[in-house]
Amino acid sequence: MSKKQLHIRDKKGTTNIEHTNIVRIEAKRSSCIVHKENGEVVLISKSLKKIVRKLGSAFVKVHRSHAINLYKILHYYKSKNRVEMDNGSIVPVSRTEKYDFIEAYNIF
Repeated sequence: MSKKQLHIRDKKGTTNIEHTNIVRIEAKRSSCIVHKENGEVVLISKSLKKIVRKLGSAFVKVHRSHAINLYKILHYYKSKNRVEMDNGSIVPVSRTEKYDFIEAYNIF
């Protein structure tokens, strides 16, 4: 994996999160919640689309409000259209994103 980072600016300064530490990203209105592997969550005021584009091919959008790190997938439940991540979280896979997800997952 390459050393891609997510740069977060706030009142305290700039924080960098290695993409290898990110399990999933959840969109909430005009911002996103980044779920890290240690259980920590970070709020970012960027769109899901911009974050996924920045982090690269290890991340794939699986729902209009969810993107996941392909390295952190524990199991894909095809019949339930859900992905279980290695931190135990369950992420829905929408019908519109399903085929792009499966293609990325198979190539990965």
